[in-house]
Amino acid sequence: MHPLMLNFILFFMICFVTAEEPYKVPPALIEVLDPKGLRVSIPDHEGITLFAFHGNVNEDFEMGREAGQMAQDVLRKKNGRWTYINRDIRLKNGDILYYWLYVIKDGLGYERLFQSYTVGSDTIVFKVDTNIPPDTPTPPGTPAPPDTPTPPEAPKPIDPPVKACEKSETIMNGKNQCRGSLIFHSQFTQSISKDWSHIVQIGGDYEDEFVVFDSNLTNSFIKSNCLVIKPTLLDDEHGKDFSLSGPLDLSSRCTSSTPCFMKRTVGKNILPPVVSGRLSTQNSFSFLYGVVEVKAKLPHGDWVVPEIWLLSKSLHFNKDKSAKIIIASSIGNDQLTFNSKEIGNKRLFCGLEVGSLKNYFEENKNSGYWSDQFHIFKMVWSPDQFIFYVDNKEIKRWNSRTDPPFISDSPDKNAPFNHEHFIMIGLHVGGLEDFPDGITNNGAAKPWRNDQTDRKLNFYRDTVNWHRTWNEETKLQIEYIKVWAI
Repeated sequence: MHPLMLNFILFFMICFVTAEEPYKVPPALIEVLDPKGLRVSIPDHEGITLFAFHGNVNEDFEMGREAGQMAQDVLRKKNGRWTYINRDIRLKNGDILYYWLYVIKDGLGYERLFQSYTVGSDTIVFKVDTNIPPDTPTPPGTPAPPDTPTPPEAPKPIDPPVKACEKSETIMNGKNQCRGSLIFHSQFTQSISKDWSHIVQIGGDYEDEFVVFDSNLTNSFIKSNCLVIKPTLLDDEHGKDFSLSGPLDLSSRCTSSTPCFMKRTVGKNILPPVVSGRLSTQNSFSFLYGVVEVKAKLPHGDWVVPEIWLLSKSLHFNKDKSAKIIIASSIGNDQLTFNSKEIGNKRLFCGLEVGSLKNYFEENKNSGYWSDQFHIFKMVWSPDQFIFYVDNKEIKRWNSRTDPPFISDSPDKNAPFNHEHFIMIGLHVGGLEDFPDGITNNGAAKPWRNDQTDRKLNFYRDTVNWHRTWNEETKLQIEYIKVWAI
């Protein structure tokens, strides 16, 4: 054989043997449990730190990456496998399980999309003793799960292998990210993670001036695997008529550029009568472009407003060019109307704000309220557009190439939404921005006017009326927040 040909063959063999093929999420082992339940698992590989299962029964995924009826992250392996278990679902012959898988391995995200499994007469059903605790080892004699068939070996590539990380347009904390990777995931199972910092301030601007934001455990806490943000009365914490007298000093933990100390009140200048919680990732996480998904239950009660926002990190303190992205909001009043239009808890809105300019998109309910149950709110943010969803249904989109820009003199049509944003979650009560003069609440006029200097005092005087609408549902509950690179 010619020496040049021999050298070529040796070079090719060395490249082929040493090239590392990118990880591929293996096929899932699907097990139907008896009398009810479902178990989905994949084998462990070195470097895996997370396995996520997303599934629907008899309903295919429209876009491929929706959360689905079942959505769960698994953070640890057991017996050499990463396993999702649902002990409540009951499957029958003919049911089709549509699902997709997500794995983080060596810090990179990998997907297996558009999968399906049909329950049939040949399905292997595993008997489950409901009296045995979930983590008890399988007793002897129980059939072992069948081995996942080894897929046929793929043809050996001649071209160099595709790199595992494809850089996306997403930037996190100043660095480009891998396309499709999960760059932020906050679950509230045990405690509020270090990703979040409490906002502490006395009132704010016209949007939240009726509220004291503090880090009290009565206003933000973990319960039933959710972050709960709940408003309370300042008088309940400090004593009767404290809002009318004071003083209030939060200086030791203040996070505001404005003073967190208010001396004894004089005349109409009273303290904000409500205490609530507000948290942000401003000190730990910010990003430009991505997919945000939030599973949350919105609050119910007069004058309460949930906050699930993205705020511009670099322009946050420039009021005229401050960029806010509202992922989901719904005012808590039962029947709130403005110009004969319902703007209360039957109306969900999301959208974009730049200073005083607002571009809101809405989804209205014919029956019930948006606070009745948990919903999945999603937003896709790219250089060209925003797309807003609720429960996998598209609400609206804004396109920077075709829709009017927010800043007309900027060379970038998507400005100021071309800067990194951080996440803010909270709940405020009353204020001016959300409640224009002329609205009616169950037929009655709003108890304050926005042009009054004593608007806080008038709101406080009406406490007996609005506070009686508050109950156990007057709280924002968040199960998780995820952000992916586009």
